[in-house]
Amino acid sequence: MARPEQARPAAGEPSPPGPVVAARTSSRLATLGPDWLPIALLAGDAIIVVASTVGAYLFHRSIDPFHTEGRFLTFGPYIAAIPVVVLLYLFALTINHQYQSWRGRSLSDLLLGLYSGIGLAAVLVLAAISLSNVGVHYSRLVITYTILLTALLMTVERYWLRQYETRLRRKGIGTEQVLVVGTGTGSEVLVQRMSMFPQYGYHVCGVLDDRLPAGSTFAGAQVVGRIADLPRKALELGADQVFIATAEEDRGRLLIRCWSSLRS
Repeated sequence: MARPEQARPAAGEPSPPGPVVAARTSSRLATLGPDWLPIALLAGDAIIVVASTVGAYLFHRSIDPFHTEGRFLTFGPYIAAIPVVVLLYLFALTINHQYQSWRGRSLSDLLLGLYSGIGLAAVLVLAAISLSNVGVHYSRLVITYTILLTALLMTVERYWLRQYETRLRRKGIGTEQVLVVGTGTGSEVLVQRMSMFPQYGYHVCGVLDDRLPAGSTFAGAQVVGRIADLPRKALELGADQVFIATAEEDRGRLLIRCWSSLRS
């Protein structure tokens, strides 16, 4: 039985864009900075607050089993209040350190800060309504549903982003490139820790040592040269940080050599 031939583009037709698109996507991901997550989180939280406010109003107006007079309130005042609510939420979450780097922070710590921030945002929203004397235009149930929806959606958002961030950092994307100097016991533990916990945001791009040959491995990382090659290798590998784990006297000579190399 003849094997079916794969369809080829005719002369003058462009090639299928699949691999090119994948390469471009990978290239874009590789340019992510180590602290891209707080920016994405800020935009996501703003969208969640808007969606939760609209969803809470529609739920209360249509299928809410608790029928109150709030069902007959118009949506106009809610539209005007949405930008203020977004600003109050972002302010409260910023105070609770939600838009700082997640490096070294556990998910439970992040969620605890999240719920504290949402509680503060709820107090600020209620205070703003009371001070502006516009409570007759807003339903208390809609406000309650908005708070509950934001808590649920932001929890899911943080869990998903945490998992996504960890997957990217295991591939070395969105991390700080670290060059390790020396192969002592301390450096071995350090390299293993950075590999075991990618959420810290470090990726070992190479190890320098005078005892192990270039091309060998140390604690799962590749040896890329000798200690004397530090200035050149740091530039070649694009190292963001250098961790020196050598003896004190060797460390001093190494720093002098690096300083001389930079001056020249």
